[in-house]
Amino acid sequence: MQSKIYPIVDRNGANYSIHKISLKEVYSLANFFSELSSSTIKLFHPHPFDITFLKKILKDGKDLRVILRNSNNKIIGYAFLSKVLLNPGIGYFGIVISEQFQGRGLGELFTRALMEIGKAEMCNKIILNVYNDNLRAKKLYVKLGFKKIRINFFLKYAIIITELIKSEDLQGLVSKIFNKFDRQVKEDRKSIWMMKKMRI
Repeated sequence: MQSKIYPIVDRNGANYSIHKISLKEVYSLANFFSELSSSTIKLFHPHPFDITFLKKILKDGKDLRVILRNSNNKIIGYAFLSKVLLNPGIGYFGIVISEQFQGRGLGELFTRALMEIGKAEMCNKIILNVYNDNLRAKKLYVKLGFKKIRINFFLKYAIIITELIKSEDLQGLVSKIFNKFDRQVKEDRKSIWMMKKMRI
């Protein structure tokens, strides 16, 4: 995949571009996360935002991780599509846009682009987790064809294990998996899982 993969034009006619992020941009990405408000961070909750973790996932390079830049080359969005362990046809998806650039239709454009890239990555299903009170995101996902699902125990564990393997050392992994699963059960009371089936 080329570094620059998609141009985007928002509803005001401003230009943006999606790029695959490289390891050399890890500090720029960390800076982007540090500028997000606590309310935005709460809604976007799939992984840690510290330099150590970001270096690890960018160096690994197994998943699709992209950034959205404005015409001034500033990072204003981030998204990932992570293939689920033992379920390579399923991609776990997350996206965040800087508050300053929300309300311009970029979330929809960015998500549509990621779905197209997901097809190229041979994902036949894309799955995500969204808080019940994130009404704008839920409305967008429904518009794009995502449907609420009741996630099964094994798929949830596969997602949790996939993300923990990326963020943790293997020592103590089992206890971390159970702790993370317990936290996810509590999170599920406040959130829903959604899935979109892709036509490849």
